[in-house]
Amino acid sequence: MPVHDDILGAILERIDSQISLLRAASTCKRWRSIIAVPAFLRRFRSFHAPGVAGDYCNYYPMPSFPNGVVPETRHPVFLIISPSPSINAGHYYSLDFLPDNSDWKLVDSRGSLLLMRGSSKGAAIRDLLVVCEPSTRRYQRTPLPPELKDAARVGNFLQFYLIGDAGMSNFRVMCEHYKNHSMHVMVFSPGDGKDSSAWQQKDIRSVNPAGLRRTSSLGRATGSWYFGDLNRSNMLVVLDGRTGEFSTSMLPASENWEGKRRYNYCVTEGRDGKPRICFVVEGSMKVFAMRDEGEWALEKRLLLEEAIRGLPGYQPGFNRRLRILTMGPGFVILSLTPYEKWAVSVNLETMEVAPGVDYMGWMVYRCIDL
Repeated sequence: MPVHDDILGAILERIDSQISLLRAASTCKRWRSIIAVPAFLRRFRSFHAPGVAGDYCNYYPMPSFPNGVVPETRHPVFLIISPSPSINAGHYYSLDFLPDNSDWKLVDSRGSLLLMRGSSKGAAIRDLLVVCEPSTRRYQRTPLPPELKDAARVGNFLQFYLIGDAGMSNFRVMCEHYKNHSMHVMVFSPGDGKDSSAWQQKDIRSVNPAGLRRTSSLGRATGSWYFGDLNRSNMLVVLDGRTGEFSTSMLPASENWEGKRRYNYCVTEGRDGKPRICFVVEGSMKVFAMRDEGEWALEKRLLLEEAIRGLPGYQPGFNRRLRILTMGPGFVILSLTPYEKWAVSVNLETMEVAPGVDYMGWMVYRCIDL
């Protein structure tokens, strides 16, 4: 007896992943027509909200690695944070499907996508961009803006970000660069073509009609990037990762931000997924949360001398030398310097401290499971 469409739809809604759903849609015309209905897709997403697969980081060996696992490479590695039967650890851990003629560094992530920047073996410059999706082992090369290739060769500052929808067919890449002492932004859309002509200049005069002179990247939270305006020490510049638009907000007026750098303060996500400012100053660490009305308010404070006393390797005076080394969802790692091996990890929810781990780069990048 034929199965009614409503019953078949209810069965298809329980498919375990989007990848399996795509395979089901290719099985026959009837299944494909059911899956293509917008109401079906809404129900499917409600049953299968994207889960966190884990985090990637740019690993630089120090004394040991979390859980005693030592990777075979110094390049980006995958850290599973919540075991799931749908996640193949070895499958995610390796990025061996990327072109093997380059040394890769992870520069951003969005949803299930990673943005990699690399340099050809034997070359002295980083001149390659690739957007990849580890769960499907697909990647797409993204050309550098032609007018900025010379800038890359002489080592000028170029920073790249993923924006827009997080899919291999509809991602966008944003390039931040500086010209005539002002910040400029270009956006690459793969739908506009796969060559460098797809880069377009973006107007950012809405942030500052005179142009941003100098910025410092402070981190990322809730899909947005945060920057400090080095000419206006109390101002935050926010890049909305979904829309690619810029806005500004003010840092907490209770603190003196003059002369502070990203090793003094950063922006990352709390365990609840909401943005937090972490500020390390004068032997303490302060955490600010954003209120509903859009203002930052002090949420927690940690006296570092009391918190770190008794940890292995502790010496008096360490509390005033600590600076931000690494940030990630729900935690920051503080260290004496990037090259000294004594570090502590701070849980932003409980404010508990523990001995730090290897240097994982400036930021840990979250990856969503399809």
